[in-house]
Amino acid sequence: MAPLLLSLLLILQGVRIQRLSENPVDDTYSVVLMRDSSRDSVIERVVLQARNDRSRYWNLEKFDTFEHHYEVLRADRNSVVLFRSDDHGHGDYVKLFFDSGSKRVVKRIDFKETSFSQIPTAETLSILGITAEFLGELNLPAVASPLPEGLLPGFPQSTYDEFARARPGRVRNGYTSKATHIDEKVQAFAISGNRVWFGKSFYDGEGLTGVGGIGYFDRTTSKYTFLRIPEVAGLSVSGLLVENEFLWAALVGHPEGADYSGGLLRYDLKNGTTKKYPVTDVISRVIRWRDALYVSTSNGIYTLKDDQLRRYRVEPDINGKPKVYSDRLQ
Repeated sequence: MAPLLLSLLLILQGVRIQRLSENPVDDTYSVVLMRDSSRDSVIERVVLQARNDRSRYWNLEKFDTFEHHYEVLRADRNSVVLFRSDDHGHGDYVKLFFDSGSKRVVKRIDFKETSFSQIPTAETLSILGITAEFLGELNLPAVASPLPEGLLPGFPQSTYDEFARARPGRVRNGYTSKATHIDEKVQAFAISGNRVWFGKSFYDGEGLTGVGGIGYFDRTTSKYTFLRIPEVAGLSVSGLLVENEFLWAALVGHPEGADYSGGLLRYDLKNGTTKKYPVTDVISRVIRWRDALYVSTSNGIYTLKDDQLRRYRVEPDINGKPKVYSDRLQ
């Protein structure tokens, strides 16, 4: 059935069609994730669509979303990778290999991880252009070292009024003063001179919550100072890197389900401006090496060089062999 006729038929049957995402793969085609919803079912479809004529598209695969949700992570001229998650945010991956000539899927592979542990170390070093010593540092677990003496005593907690001003949406969700317990801790820190920089961390569910924040403790004056960064209010900080001009913060959410990434935040220490980079995986470490920033995550490695963010993940090739795929995110 022609794509246009199929769309008309779905509309006549009372099916609501939504475009969830679009990933251009070349000058001719895009991979589009669409949702068809009715009273009885919800179906998500992966579609190959002509970029110069949106009425021309070809269905590659469809998924029943009764138990899972789907998100396109990466697409190229021959394949598309989706993250398949449950209602709690836990999940795995689906990779579709397709032929752009026949507009058909030629193979589907389901897989569970995208980490570099699947390939030889020598291959990792060659692809990333780093040394074995630096890779060891990058792979260190994201467990915080013991906090410096003098940081925790008297660590200021947000009041409920501060919480209500910073996160009005959470208040509308039922976090009233009587039903809310604010419990903020320090997970990430970095020492620069007499300042101990830190980021707040908190569980955000079941009545427990907090206000995200970044600041420093001056060990000379024994005073706390907090930066004004609205983008951090609803998130925890899992990693910090302080340089001469910039502060880098790994942002993460700790809800009732799986943790989720809030991206990589850059804060200009001179003028107070911010920029957020779309690191979609939960960040474990942020480290500078030579002229690039390396970001280790739960699902691969990102690099930031000359303000260009690139993601590296390990996926199966069409034969099922682990292979590194990279894509530029901005």
